[in-house]
Amino acid sequence: LAFGTNSTDAIYIEGTNQNVGIGTDSPGTNAHLEVYKDNPQIVLTDSNEGTNDKTFRFININESLRITARTDGNTANTAGGDIMTLERDGNVGIGTDNPSRDLQIGNGGSNAVVAIVASNTALSQLAFGDTDDDNYGQILVDHSANKLQIQNGGGGAIGNRGITLDSSENVGIGTNSPAYHLDVTGTVNAYRFLQDGNV
Repeated sequence: LAFGTNSTDAIYIEGTNQNVGIGTDSPGTNAHLEVYKDNPQIVLTDSNEGTNDKTFRFININESLRITARTDGNTANTAGGDIMTLERDGNVGIGTDNPSRDLQIGNGGSNAVVAIVASNTALSQLAFGDTDDDNYGQILVDHSANKLQIQNGGGGAIGNRGITLDSSENVGIGTNSPAYHLDVTGTVNAYRFLQDGNV
């Protein structure tokens, strides 16, 4: 079943699998949108936002998918207002249209901030892994104790290991309860110590 104008099919419903195609008469999935033009895009417009319609656009530019937000009603198939970019090589950019890493946030034009937000009794965690262990090293924040800890060797809770920074800015090595600006549990091997004031 096809719908179209000027002898050109615009919407096609395939009979066997009931797949729907827009711009193609051979839809390969349940819904297949195919646009043959430079910089094809899908535009979502909110017409209830005053004089300048607010739009979100999904647009293919230079072999990258860009998600853009505009507040000027512009629906031209050009770049502008980019908030996320997905490159063909798998790089993802937030706030940049030319990510050079797996994930790049910001383009150097201003501050870039990443927030990991948990409840005030839980943990925030940033894990570093490899093909053998996806959580070999981690940076943890225990919000109930207001402590930050850097660990290696796996884990998921603050313990007497790694490097701990508490809310008084005391630093502990091998202890999660440092009582001094530097509190080390274990043997220290140092070239020299500099002392200023009373011992």
